Amino acid sequence: MEPVEQSYSPPRVLALFLGFGIFVIYQWIWRPNLLEPSILLGDPVALPVAIGFALILGYALAMVWWLIRQTRGQVLDVLRPTRGRVVSAICLVLITPIGVVSWLPWIVLGMAPFLWGNIELEFVWMLGVLCLVVYPLAAMIQSQSYQRRWLRFALFSLYCWAAYAFHMLWRGILTFPFPAPILPA
Repeated sequence: MEPVEQSYSPPRVLALFLGFGIFVIYQWIWRPNLLEPSILLGDPVALPVAIGFALILGYALAMVWWLIRQTRGQVLDVLRPTRGRVVSAICLVLITPIGVVSWLPWIVLGMAPFLWGNIELEFVWMLGVLCLVVYPLAAMIQSQSYQRRWLRFALFSLYCWAAYAFHMLWRGILTFPFPAPILPA
């Protein structure tokens, strides 16, 4: 009798169902909100782009479910801080888009040079809270996912793309410069 090996196969069928569900919710429920003239929301993305973004989000959610299933019974070991897990959580916070304007993602690492001279305490607290929120995901990726580093990097990249896709589906295509009422006086 051969020993049973742990499966590293992601749930592709679940990803397709989640992507289809996200696209249906976007197309029938949320897209009409984006078509209404609004200062805070942009124009909806094109249909092929919306399908691609929905599939990316579906795959990311399916992978979260897969990572949680892999973690069962090992939660304390997985969430125990190590240097690699903390560094990967910080990296994920620094490169994940926190906003998208004119198709360009705004990331903390890219905004840091502009904020370097006048970093406020609230910004540092926000980064700390984001690291605490993202840490479980980064720890699960680091300890429970693939053994090859490039596959783990691909999984980190998937979550950056999922954040980008979420912003584009949720807010639509915001263009710069913003209309006058959104800018502070």
